[in-house]
Amino acid sequence: MIKYALSDDISVLKGIGSKKKEQLSAAGIETIYDLLSYYPVKYKDRRHLTRAMDAVTDKDSLTCGKLIKVQLRPLSGGRSITECTLRDDSCVFYAVFFNMPYLRKMLDIGSEYVIFGRMRIRNGARVWTNPEFSKAGGERDVRGILPVYRHSAGLTDVTLRKWIREALDTTDLDTDWLGKDIIEERRLCGQEYAYRNIHFPENEHHYKAARYRLIYEKLLMYQLAVRMNNADLDDGQTDSSVPETDMEA
Repeated sequence: MIKYALSDDISVLKGIGSKKKEQLSAAGIETIYDLLSYYPVKYKDRRHLTRAMDAVTDKDSLTCGKLIKVQLRPLSGGRSITECTLRDDSCVFYAVFFNMPYLRKMLDIGSEYVIFGRMRIRNGARVWTNPEFSKAGGERDVRGILPVYRHSAGLTDVTLRKWIREALDTTDLDTDWLGKDIIEERRLCGQEYAYRNIHFPENEHHYKAARYRLIYEKLLMYQLAVRMNNADLDDGQTDSSVPETDMEA
């Protein structure tokens, strides 16, 4: 199997046509290297299910329950609320969605659904407002520590995760530019490990190892750039003089 290089254009990945390439370009992503270096701004911990009764109000939680009722309530100005009633082995709870009336026809009463978000207590009831919502065991029921990215119009976390996963699986990351000696001396993880675990860490330890490697790499690149610039100055190859300015112009 032929693998891509980090310098390859981003359009070699599946699903990236001219429109998506333009959107990625607006975010500064032109190559596979740019994509893998587009680091998450935060993470969502979707590793463990929490019973609805045990969910707390100050953090996101992943909860699963059987859908027992869906009710569409119209509001003024053409707005609406879709209220889903669910139940697990601890209590009855609710997922509320604003201006998403189409959900009513898409949901199956009696099926298990997974919700992810922050719970609020309203009139004694446990309510999730506009949570991530998917059928248990379905394609969108993704578990693990998931990255969240800063993205411009047209890009979503779902599509960025998909492209980054593909890039990790199809790009040659075995050739490490740092070299074996530096990696062993500095106790760094490898390039492939660093990219994979900065985007999809299995745990906090793997994340810290990846982050340490990538920070070290950036600092080393900066030091090399400074040395090269100084070498050019010493050789007289770079004109560092300040041009004269006509202050009366």
